[in-house]
Amino acid sequence: GKYKLTRDRARLNINELLVQPVGSFIRLMRRDRRYLNFEMVFFLYGLAIMLLFPIIPMYIVEVANMSYAQAGIATGIFGQLGVLVLSPVWGWFMDRTGPFLLCIVVFSILAVFPVVLLVGMSPGLAPGALIILVYIAHLIFGSGMSGINVAWSMGPVMFAGDEDSSGYSGAHV
Repeated sequence: GKYKLTRDRARLNINELLVQPVGSFIRLMRRDRRYLNFEMVFFLYGLAIMLLFPIIPMYIVEVANMSYAQAGIATGIFGQLGVLVLSPVWGWFMDRTGPFLLCIVVFSILAVFPVVLLVGMSPGLAPGALIILVYIAHLIFGSGMSGINVAWSMGPVMFAGDEDSSGYSGAHV
């Protein structure tokens, strides 16, 4: 009937859904080397931080021995406080310096996150100090992630300049 998929229509769908977008992506990356560099660094950062994510709950439970309430305060309040407070600041910063410098700063901030958690594994830590370090680490994490959110959302738009930003945003996603 009306929605019968013909062989020609299936080829057209594959072309529209796969071949054309991949071709557009490759052409954009060849044409705009600065954007290619941005994407490669952003991908490397993303891979590193995502490899860290599965370890955090284990750390909170097995090393810090935190309750659900304490873990919720760390991740929910302290982790989001940085996002809430600093997102406008990072937007202002990127507007003046560009996405590369913003990423350098926030990647550096995020590199401190696991270091603070490692400090928490030091022998002879005062009782309760580890929980405070986890809170501090998540405040650092939220502060860095607010910058990542700005770079993620606005970086492609800045690279596009006066061009249509949909190709840049699509390549980024």
